[in-house]
Amino acid sequence: MINLLSLNWACGYIEDCLESTGFKVNSYHRAALRSGLIRLSHTQSRTFTELQSAIQDTDLQQALEFFTLAGEMGGILDNDHDDLGEGRLQAFEMENLIEKGEARLKPVLLYLFHKIEKRLTSGFPTLIIVEEGHHFLKGRFGEELDTWFLELRKKNASVIFITQELEHVLASKHKHVLLNNTFTQIFLPNQRADNEINRPHYHGLGLSDKQIDIIKTAIPKKNYYVTSRLGNRLIDLGLGPLALSFVGVDGKVNRDKANELMREEGEKWIYHWLNFRGLFEWAEYWLSLHLKYSIHCIEKILLQDEASIC
Repeated sequence: MINLLSLNWACGYIEDCLESTGFKVNSYHRAALRSGLIRLSHTQSRTFTELQSAIQDTDLQQALEFFTLAGEMGGILDNDHDDLGEGRLQAFEMENLIEKGEARLKPVLLYLFHKIEKRLTSGFPTLIIVEEGHHFLKGRFGEELDTWFLELRKKNASVIFITQELEHVLASKHKHVLLNNTFTQIFLPNQRADNEINRPHYHGLGLSDKQIDIIKTAIPKKNYYVTSRLGNRLIDLGLGPLALSFVGVDGKVNRDKANELMREEGEKWIYHWLNFRGLFEWAEYWLSLHLKYSIHCIEKILLQDEASIC
């Protein structure tokens, strides 16, 4: 028996995929696509390649090739199952797809949105973190985010929307939904917060001149200005050099070095990483603990020891 909800989603999803490449889907194409998907539902192999073969329309076949193994996106999308797993923590690196444009990003992102929404039916507490969120305020992505901000609380889920481009948020047609349903805002220090370009952006987010000055004078990687329904406060995470060597590091050079050490050194990558960061005494301390305890115990011991030192 055909699941009509799944069929309707698949029709809409593939139409979105095709239109992201510039292909114009008309009513004839929709009918041919739906017929092809119905035929495909009776088989075990439900892939873009099989769908391409099940459709008789030549234009559709050519347009679908981009998503098959013969095309550019086949390596990501042309399969009859995914490998996302059921782990409690799932992370998806989108930087490469964002750089390649909407035709590559949109099909993947819409599929991930669909998978996330299906998992929300369980009712388990869920936190969805959208990094570089300004990239996802256009077209269907923005509509999906609107729905999430308006409805996810009913499904025991929350969204963390992260952006460094405030002007893109304020210029988006989705800004009212975003701002009206964001009850906690966390601002990073910004020494240029009060210049003629940035000040209006902070005003647009509801901050006063005094609050903007607090953000301007806050200490980077130490202070964060939090606004919420419970009040506003400048907070300090109290992170020492050990914690900052992991959570306060960015840039491609550092990421590449960390990945290299993980590949080459296994569990001992942390020892070499601490030496790379110039924390030689912490590195030796970690090595001495490694001979006695499991990796999870070591993490707790190091954090407790650094907290006591700080």
